[in-house]
Amino acid sequence: MFNLLKRLIHTLVFILFIYQTVLASTISVCPNVNISEKSEYNSYNYSNDLSFQVDATIFDLNGNTFIQNNIDTLNICNLDYIHLELIDQNSNIDNVEWLDENGNLISTEKIIKLKDGVESKYQIRVSNPNCVESKSINIFCNDIYITLQEIVDPDNASGVRDFNGDGKLDFCLGNTYTLTINNLDTTQQLSYNWLGASEFIIGGKSTANPTIYGAAEGNYSLLLITSNQYGCIRRDQFNFSVNAITDLAIQATSYDDLGILVRSETADSIFTTCMSSGTI
Repeated sequence: MFNLLKRLIHTLVFILFIYQTVLASTISVCPNVNISEKSEYNSYNYSNDLSFQVDATIFDLNGNTFIQNNIDTLNICNLDYIHLELIDQNSNIDNVEWLDENGNLISTEKIIKLKDGVESKYQIRVSNPNCVESKSINIFCNDIYITLQEIVDPDNASGVRDFNGDGKLDFCLGNTYTLTINNLDTTQQLSYNWLGASEFIIGGKSTANPTIYGAAEGNYSLLLITSNQYGCIRRDQFNFSVNAITDLAIQATSYDDLGILVRSETADSIFTTCMSSGTI
């Protein structure tokens, strides 16, 4: 009887030892581990045992600072300066690895600093002796892409164009035109603000289609400030030259098939010459 009781006690002790061993091995790894599933960076995905997040601090060209908490997607402008920071919520993270979109290690610090933000993808991988966790951060660049459309107006022997290649858009004294800004990324919602002399820009100052008027000869500049829904800002300066037709006279010559000069005279205007066809 005593031997039977002794064996029973030994059996219970052994069972207790096995239970403790199994329990200890269970709490030493992340719960709900999926060993068969690998991430795109060839690291294992685990459940959220390590509690952390990534915060972003954005510094724009105007000296403004913006903070976004717990990000996995970040919309930025091209020249923004960015800090990505690991926030260890349980203070139990021992190792940090930041990987680029090709899986290359770029930092082991809690904060990485990105200059001249570009569209990219990063992964942060954190661990302690018991667990490994990872998180992807997608960065999208939302720069503004616009063009100013030149105007051809043969009916008025004019238009708004850079006729002589000096970088200024020429048009004739006394003419009125509506400019057109083309938004090259139609997914963006753009706002416009035109700044310039009130006698030159006479309407549509908050639109993509302002109206300009050549009230007097001379050179004029317009500053266009464009912004989108992501807070990106673009500044463009457009230069214009208002000219009297007589000031734009040029010498026109004609030659026959043998290269002999047959006619030479002064054309009425550069606009007439650019817009006309045939031989003067």
